[in-house]
Amino acid sequence: MGSIIDAECYMQFIRFITELNKALIMVKKTCP
Repeated sequence: MGSIIDAECYMQFIRFITELNKALIMVKKTCP
């Protein structure tokens, strides 16, 4: 834990969640 590999994996996970959230918001705006 706390290694560079873990940090990189964590950042990729956060980026994935952020993109998923953005897509969800776009769907909400498009659908009534």
